Amino acid sequence: MADEGTNLKLQQALDALPMEERQAVNAVWSNFSSSPHPRRALILHGLLTMCCFSQLSLLSDQLSYLIRLDPFTVLPREISLKILKYLDAISLCRAAQVSKQWRGLADDDILWRGICEQHIGQKCTKCGWGLPILEKRRVMKISSSSSPSPSPSNFPSALPSHKREHEHDGLLAAPVAKRARLDAGSSRHTPASPHTQAPQPSPSLRLLQRSETTTPNPLLEINTPCMSDTVTRPWKDVYCERLTIERNWRRGRCTVRTLKGHTDGVMCLQFNETLSHSAFPILITGSYDRTARVWNLETGRELHCLTGHTRAVRALQFDDAKLITGSMDHTMKVWDWRTGTCLRTLEGHTEGVVCLHFDKNILASGSVDSTVKVWNFRTGECFTLRGHRDWVNAVQLWDAGVAARASFRPASNDAFLAQYGPSTPQHPVTAHIDPGKMLFSASDDGTIKLWDLVDRTCVRSFTGHVGQVQSLKLLMVDQGCDDNVDDDAASATSSSPTLREGEVTPHRGQDGRPSSNPVLTPQDLTHPPGFNPFAYLASSGGNPTPRAFAHPLQDDALPDKPQTPTIASPDGSHRPVLISGSLDNTIKTWDIDSGKASRTLFGHIEGVWAVASDNLRLATRRISTTPARRSDALFVHRDTKYNNPKIPFEFNTENLTRANEIVSHYPPQYKKAAVIPLLDLAQRQNKGWTSISVMNYVANFLEMPPMRVYEVATFYTMFNREPIGENFVQVCTTTPCMLRGAYDILDTVCKDLGGIKPGETTKDGKFTVIEVECQGACSNAPMFVVGDDFYEDLTPESTKKILDAFKKGTKPKPGPQSGRQTSENAAGLTALTTKPYGPGEHCQPDFA
Repeated sequence: MADEGTNLKLQQALDALPMEERQAVNAVWSNFSSSPHPRRALILHGLLTMCCFSQLSLLSDQLSYLIRLDPFTVLPREISLKILKYLDAISLCRAAQVSKQWRGLADDDILWRGICEQHIGQKCTKCGWGLPILEKRRVMKISSSSSPSPSPSNFPSALPSHKREHEHDGLLAAPVAKRARLDAGSSRHTPASPHTQAPQPSPSLRLLQRSETTTPNPLLEINTPCMSDTVTRPWKDVYCERLTIERNWRRGRCTVRTLKGHTDGVMCLQFNETLSHSAFPILITGSYDRTARVWNLETGRELHCLTGHTRAVRALQFDDAKLITGSMDHTMKVWDWRTGTCLRTLEGHTEGVVCLHFDKNILASGSVDSTVKVWNFRTGECFTLRGHRDWVNAVQLWDAGVAARASFRPASNDAFLAQYGPSTPQHPVTAHIDPGKMLFSASDDGTIKLWDLVDRTCVRSFTGHVGQVQSLKLLMVDQGCDDNVDDDAASATSSSPTLREGEVTPHRGQDGRPSSNPVLTPQDLTHPPGFNPFAYLASSGGNPTPRAFAHPLQDDALPDKPQTPTIASPDGSHRPVLISGSLDNTIKTWDIDSGKASRTLFGHIEGVWAVASDNLRLATRRISTTPARRSDALFVHRDTKYNNPKIPFEFNTENLTRANEIVSHYPPQYKKAAVIPLLDLAQRQNKGWTSISVMNYVANFLEMPPMRVYEVATFYTMFNREPIGENFVQVCTTTPCMLRGAYDILDTVCKDLGGIKPGETTKDGKFTVIEVECQGACSNAPMFVVGDDFYEDLTPESTKKILDAFKKGTKPKPGPQSGRQTSENAAGLTALTTKPYGPGEHCQPDFA
């Protein structure tokens, strides 16, 4: 049956006809409507045979619209929602444009909640993409105030004064209970009882107990809205918000705000927008200027500047109650970041603290002294974990649980300890550490270690990086994320046909790797029925043809595969994955069960300094530099027999006098500016190279951090980080010299010195050759430098003469080797060729 609009149009067209035609049309319609179904079909067939093409086209257009049926008009709402839940978000939005009824169904909160659960925080199994998790709560407030942090005056004033005070006391007495109700996401809330008991503070809060201050602080203002003014956001709005963030993230769209205040580089920071009693997001930064600063990210205003460290702040972490900073001055400080006061100073490391991580009970810190210290908030005691051989760059606490802890303790170890171990526990105080508490630590020695904090032992070492491991991240992922790949591999293995003659399968060890020298048991040497290898060898006449045979193994003949315990969360739904970034330009994901790298990600052309990730994305940060030149010598220090801090160095009497004279040229507060001339002076005394002892001595002489000296020595190529020969030959190959034959000179030098390459030293230790950039003698190209002397206008012949002289122990005359004077034109003078004017010549008589 046609709708009202179509009937109205037909009636208007019928009224426009003359009376006779109108009656004829009505008669046809009346006969058709009064006819039974067989007669109607006959009439329609007859009409179709009389229609022309245009009329058939009209019928086609009209039929496509008339035969449509709306199932949602006859189906119950529950079934309609069941059908719509199979649509994706885009199709659901298109369905909402069909009619008002469809829009009402497509905007149902149940549908969008299912889509959010399918995509937010995980990768959808159907479409293969997901949306990020945000820390903001779903509860939003409806308030007439436009301020992002409403003051207490915004509370309802119609209530009696005693009741309003009673409610405020209840809010302050039980903030955690109220926050829990806000996080629940319910649209109905029960007012907090005035007699609700405040929860007991955590051990870390009891450790940091302090007196109340009367100083007004905007971070401590009561800004919780009235419970009646909160509503629940629709799930469709939640999905749209996450989708906007995901698209902006993928396309690199963002807004930038610059926070100014630090006077030196920022080394660490943390951001949080879900703190209690804070209506705006908080950012805390630590800097080389020895301060930590607290920022309001909504306004960009600096709230507090925390001073107290005497050297750079390298690490920090904060929560609702406290901020802990680690510094290169060997200490950590505990702060009340809301008021800016220092509560406590933790000392114990012998070198700078470069990383830290804490939870409600434990604080772990890593240091330049290659150790990890663990601080117990419950008892106040501290113990040290030793095992790394270089800087500890990152630490991460992990609540693995008792079952996971047991998987790291083989039964053989327990039996050994039971038989030979001490009868009394070595560390009785560790009972205050929860069983299953683990710690990851990453170091410059290229390893990651997993520690059991109860036993204070290293239970696993992750090796695979060939560079310094700078950061790590522990991520809990769904149990079935990577199972598909493993299942496919397993099914391919199980369904593979039996090997035919001529096919060879390498023997594999217990770790799954091919073994070139397998250890065979007597059972392995027994041959299955159907083939006798000894008879085959005897019938081959001593020269058997190489052949390979494979026999199907019975199920009972398969060796028992050791069951590796699977580490998972307490509910079994997630498993831990460790992600690490290293200066070897790679990111690795690690299987904690086996301690092996499960995946290596390539792509960076420089070292990876930081990693961050969730279930969907992995973000990394690197230090951007220009491509390395052949003349660069930037190395990370590794202790050797000839270069380690135990080798003493100090200025001799002459150089000490010279060093004091150099430092006297600078103001006392800026004497660190003398680091370059003092490094050069020390390098000359140390046979032309700068060792770690030289850098440490200069740092101590100028009373500056050693790291600052390391930065200078590794930046400037004039400082040699490795020993050099008696004659240090530096060949310039920049554009002017290259155009004049610099590479011919470089080849001549290398061949004349025994075929060494740039960067190498001759076997007798007399010559070291390197390729360098411009030496500032472009007008006398090509050239090279030996020691401090320039040898210019070189040819292969003059180059050999110079090197022969040095081999004999004599020093040839430096300067141009072509006979010209300094940098004068080799073709002769082109200017100043006439007699110079005398006094008064070509002047007016008055000036003569």
